[in-house]
Amino acid sequence: MQQEKLARILFIDDEPVVRQAVERALSPAYEVRTLPSGEKLEQTLQPFRPDLIILDVRMPHEDGWHLCSRLRREKRFDVIPIIFLSALGDEASVRKGFACGGDSYLPKPFDIHELLRMVEVFIGRRHRYPDESI
Repeated sequence: MQQEKLARILFIDDEPVVRQAVERALSPAYEVRTLPSGEKLEQTLQPFRPDLIILDVRMPHEDGWHLCSRLRREKRFDVIPIIFLSALGDEASVRKGFACGGDSYLPKPFDIHELLRMVEVFIGRRHRYPDESI
């Protein structure tokens, strides 16, 4: 009997406590990789093509909005759903998240159960329509 492949999630956040908490919550059901910034993104994406990306906004070197825009310009990543998870929860920040290509936006502090529901929705869509834009 062949084991079902776990959906892969990439979580990028510069706060170690947040990375650990999200990874712990998602790991039982998903294969999770974390990064503290977008600096090593290309090296991570080569062997690990995620089904979903969760992205902080305020990070060193490159903010999440710029990183999202950069991913959306690449054909191989333009359909991967991106959820912003950020302390910047004001209306202008949320609008900017959607304008740069984000699919959803969850302000910090956040309810881990709400994040899990969001992940389930996006992973479900991705697995139903794996070769189509969502």
